[in-house]
Amino acid sequence: MMEKIRSFLAIEIPEVLRQKLREFLRELKNAGADVRWARPEGIHLTLKFLGAVERDALETLSQALRPAVEKFAPFELKAQGIGGFPSCGNPRVVWAGLIEEEDAVSRIQREIETITAGLGFPSEDRPFKPHLTLGRVRSPKGKTSLTQMIEGNSHLDLGSFRVERIILFRSDLRPEGAVYTKLQEFYLKRS
Repeated sequence: MMEKIRSFLAIEIPEVLRQKLREFLRELKNAGADVRWARPEGIHLTLKFLGAVERDALETLSQALRPAVEKFAPFELKAQGIGGFPSCGNPRVVWAGLIEEEDAVSRIQREIETITAGLGFPSEDRPFKPHLTLGRVRSPKGKTSLTQMIEGNSHLDLGSFRVERIILFRSDLRPEGAVYTKLQEFYLKRS
């Protein structure tokens, strides 16, 4: 039987942003809310979760993605604002927002969605909203203080970074959380 690899396509964030998020997560944890916080080293911008995929299908996907991704020019993303899904007042997911110039990341995400759908991967039914997941709320405990912290940091500026590649990650679920391994990198247009 062919091995299935739990995988996803994502944009990696730079270490300087990771460090700012590490410091901010320390503050958020002080709210005392019942949240499973993300490990800073695992935070990324997910473009497409693929699920458990056979190695051959990942190779086919890679061959289709490479020329598509190369058409896009590198771009800047600005990490700004803390929020919650479905709302700040009732968060199930706590996130840091990403502001894109000229819908660059949204256009790439739509292209990836088109390619993966053509290869039989299920389409995402929720609209794409670029964000970095910081934590998942487990219960209402401490929700009031968490909500206040989210609202108080709705404009927090975490800096900008340049996106030059998309990464295909393997995700291995472990008791201490998911461990991500780079499988392939797809570079945007090189100048």
